[in-house]
Amino acid sequence: MIIAIAMFSRGVTLIAVPNPRDQKFIISCMKKYKPDIVGNVPTVFLELMKQPEFRALDFSKIQYFASGAAPFPGENIKEFEKIIGGPKLVEVYGLTETSPIITALPRYGAKKPGSAGIPFPDTEIKSRRRQLTPCATDGSAQVISQRWMKKGISSLLID
Repeated sequence: MIIAIAMFSRGVTLIAVPNPRDQKFIISCMKKYKPDIVGNVPTVFLELMKQPEFRALDFSKIQYFASGAAPFPGENIKEFEKIIGGPKLVEVYGLTETSPIITALPRYGAKKPGSAGIPFPDTEIKSRRRQLTPCATDGSAQVISQRWMKKGISSLLID
């Protein structure tokens, strides 16, 4: 919802997809509306890659494809970028509570599959542990963002 509000404030048209399993609907919308940005979860992108109609689309006007909610499988990134015409895949990580994105893999340059990426501007991520572990699931990560400071929220603990 927060992403939708941010997009509306920039005057963008959002296309609601009632059933993300309906690849034919998504492809027809992409043909008809020629979006600048396409956002979805990796599973939907992986299913679209299997569709010849998707592979035949003109992706030249699309600035980037944002993928979130799960890591995009590293073994599929190159194939996806070959289909869409270059480094247009941006993986993001966030939570509703983090307003919503806190990190992203860079669009250009080296991608490290499985990484959460680098913090968004005005966002700090700190570990409250002496040693970092692959997955801080015990509330040991702290996220601080200037985006929240403006609204009076100073920090957020991730459980």
